[in-house]
Amino acid sequence: MNFKDFSYYKKNSLARYYMSRELFNHRIAQKKDKSKGINDFVIPILSAVISLSIAYFAGRFDKDSLKIIALIFFSYLILYFSLVHIVVPIVQWFYSFVVTFILGIKAKKTDIEDLVDSFNYEIINQTHLSYSMISELSNNISEIDKRFFFMESFFHFEKSIDLGITIINNDTIGDLQDRNHFKIPTYRVEIVIEILKKSYSLLEENKIENENLITDLTNAKSKLNYIILILNKTGLFNLELL
Repeated sequence: MNFKDFSYYKKNSLARYYMSRELFNHRIAQKKDKSKGINDFVIPILSAVISLSIAYFAGRFDKDSLKIIALIFFSYLILYFSLVHIVVPIVQWFYSFVVTFILGIKAKKTDIEDLVDSFNYEIINQTHLSYSMISELSNNISEIDKRFFFMESFFHFEKSIDLGITIINNDTIGDLQDRNHFKIPTYRVEIVIEILKKSYSLLEENKIENENLITDLTNAKSKLNYIILILNKTGLFNLELL
C-alpha cells in the first residue's frame, strides 16, 4: 500500500469521524427538543395558574394572601420538577422495560440495519487499513517508517475490534441472527476475522517494546476471542480462537 492509498483511507476515516460527531450532536439536540416540548406544555400552565392566583388575591392584599400565593407558586414548582425529573424518566424506563423484556423487542429494525452497515463498511475498512499497514513492514523501509506503520496498523486494529464488540455481543447477537440466517453475510464475517487474526500475528511479531502497548495488544486479543466465541454460539460459525 503506497502513501496515496493510506492518505485516501485516512481522509475517509476522518470524514466518518466528523460525521459521527455531527450525528451525536444531532441526537443530543433531539433530546433537548423533547425536554423543551415538556417545558412548552408545563410552563404556560404554571404561569397561568400563578397569574390567576395573583389576580384573585390582588384585591385583598394581606399577609394571608401572600402566603397563599407563595404556597401555590412553590407547589407548582415542585409539581413541575417532579414531572420533568421523576415522572417522565419513570415513564420512559417503564416503556423501555415493556418493549425490551415483556414484548421481547431488543432493537429496532433501523438499529440492526445500522449495525450491519457499520460492519459492512466501517469494520471492513478499518481491518483492511490495519492489515495493509502492518504488511508494509515486510518491505525494505526505514526504522521510523516501520514504527509509523506499526502504530497506525495497531490503531486501526483496535478500532476495528472495539467497533466489532459494539456490533457483535450478547445483547445484539439474537437480533443479528434469524434462525439459520445471519444478517451480515457469513463469508464477510469469516474473512474479516481471519484478516484480524493475521494482523494480530504480524503485530505480535513486530511489536515495539512498550509495556502499555503490549498490554493493549493482549487486551485486543481477548476482545477478538470474545467476538469469535459469540459468533460460534450461533451455530453458524466454526471459527478458531486466536
